[in-house]
Amino acid sequence: MRPEQHDPSRLTDRIATDMSRRLVDRLAADRDQRRIWPSRVLVRLLASVVHLTTVGLLVGGVWLLVTGDTWPLRTLGGLGVVTAVALVPRLPPRPGGVAMVDRAHAPELFALLEEVATTVDSPALDAVGFYPDFNAAALTCRRNRRVLVLGAPAWVACSPQAKVALLAHELGHFANGDGRQDRYVGSAVHAVAFWIDVFDPREPLLSNGFVSNAMVRIVTWPVRMVLAGFLHLIWLADRPGHRRQEHYADLASVLAAGSEGAVDLLETLLAGVAIEVVCDRAASARGEGSMRSEIAAHMATYDADARRRNRQRAAAERVRIDDSHPPTAERLRLVESVGAHPTAAVVLDADRAAQLDAELGKALDAELARYADIRRGW
Repeated sequence: MRPEQHDPSRLTDRIATDMSRRLVDRLAADRDQRRIWPSRVLVRLLASVVHLTTVGLLVGGVWLLVTGDTWPLRTLGGLGVVTAVALVPRLPPRPGGVAMVDRAHAPELFALLEEVATTVDSPALDAVGFYPDFNAAALTCRRNRRVLVLGAPAWVACSPQAKVALLAHELGHFANGDGRQDRYVGSAVHAVAFWIDVFDPREPLLSNGFVSNAMVRIVTWPVRMVLAGFLHLIWLADRPGHRRQEHYADLASVLAAGSEGAVDLLETLLAGVAIEVVCDRAASARGEGSMRSEIAAHMATYDADARRRNRQRAAAERVRIDDSHPPTAERLRLVESVGAHPTAAVVLDADRAAQLDAELGKALDAELARYADIRRGW
């Protein structure tokens, strides 16, 4: 969940806003999350193209190795088998650039996660990590490992119940079958992205001292364009489903943190730009160690008037996190329409919040220090 940005196309933004508004109206009346949506079927069909390409190369290569009666055919078959093995869609082993925390060092965090996961009917997590960004993500990695990644600035900015809502939102992506957490789709997407990197002339796999980058760029341009276009097609097909899943995840945050906690989280996200300014100021002052207190001090001044102004701006400018997310104003409208869970199922009281701060303090300060370096351009 990145700081709020505008969609570059007003027309696309208006259409997406209208679609989200209609979806919110339907969800407010009927919260059936188990339907088979056409966009999900289309995404899986596109992922199947990647998997079938791998199978076709493998079968064709083996066939040429077995039946080929000349060495060129056998050589071609061997290349097909090697290429198929290299193309096998795999999920990444773990997210890059993330500082992982384990159960031994963060027992209170994992206990809270288990409580939230039970509430929203999510599978258990395998790992949790922090990284230097105002963001959060639920990821499926190799061996079906479910990983939750939390941006240190966002976590520090959230109130205790907003933290519960944040965890419930991200776990909601696992609970509701988000296509981006699907191993079948995710491995296909990762495979295409990997091959785009392979044919990128900046990579030393294809570029060396005897072949210029310009030459490699010209030769690999058609392949890169086809791969990039196919990857973009998958994202376009998945976009309606992903926006719908964001709304489902917001409903999960209401279930766990209550309506007030879910609203608090979304209003905190609307303060993302101001929080980045606070972080920039602390980074410029070389005050990495005090960045947590600077963020906390700013959030203490984030009163009802500031929240109202941010909400008015969000509604008027159709503010969203990025173009894969629904407008934040529509997300707020949905969570405020839920009357079945006005109170929180999971309460993070002051004592538990203090224990969380104590056990995560070292990891948060380290990631905020990295964040400060990034903001300074180091």
